[in-house]
Amino acid sequence: MKKTIKTAINKSTKNNPITRAELCNITGLSDRIVRRIIADLREEGNWIINRGNGYYRGRSESDRKYLIADYNSRITKMAKTVRSLENHVRGQINVL
Repeated sequence: MKKTIKTAINKSTKNNPITRAELCNITGLSDRIVRRIIADLREEGNWIINRGNGYYRGRSESDRKYLIADYNSRITKMAKTVRSLENHVRGQINVL
C-alpha cells in the first residue's frame, strides 16, 4: 500500500493534489494509517507537500524550501510546548 500511496502522490500536482480521503478510498486503509505512511515517506526524503487541499510531490526548489519551513515551524511550536511542560509546577493549573 505504501507504493500505491507514493505513486498516487507522485502523479498529483500543486494544481491537482490528491486528498487523504481519496488515498483512503484507493487503498482501503484508515485515515490514521494513511497519515502514518505519508509520514514514513517524508522521513525517507520524499517531498510530499500538503497546503491544506491535498497532497502532491514537490518538484521545485521553492517546494523544498516550503516543506523545510513548514517542518521548522512545527519544531518551534513543539519546542515551546516542551518548555512549557518542563516549567509547569506539578498540580498547578493556570487559568487563562
